[in-house]
Amino acid sequence: MNALSIIILVVIIFILFIIVSCVKVVPQAHVFVVERLGSFYAQWETGLHMISIR
Repeated sequence: MNALSIIILVVIIFILFIIVSCVKVVPQAHVFVVERLGSFYAQWETGLHMISIR
């Protein structure tokens, strides 16, 4: 492996880590409260959700 292959592999792993860390699963019979800057932003019901950076 040359240096370019290693750099590309590290970047791909980093991007996958960011994507996986943004996905949240709300268990059944639970609700997640989403806060932005310390104030109420949204309420997530049961299911699969993705955190978006705005």
